[in-house]
Amino acid sequence: RNVETGSIEVFVNDMAQPIMTAQDKTFGHGWIGWGSFDDTGMANDIQIWAPDSELKNIDFFGAAGR
Repeated sequence: RNVETGSIEVFVNDMAQPIMTAQDKTFGHGWIGWGSFDDTGMANDIQIWAPDSELKNIDFFGAAGR
């Protein structure tokens, strides 16, 4: 995901090309969402990284609208 351009790419199994792409500038830096539209997949060894990150202790339900 590139916040500045709105580019979102999904890669699976170390693939060189994304299996899904999208453009969306709705949300800036922040929370990570995870889900499945059909609930048939299983995943393990998920890696999430960011060039810049900041660890904050925030109450989950108090974070809405931030």
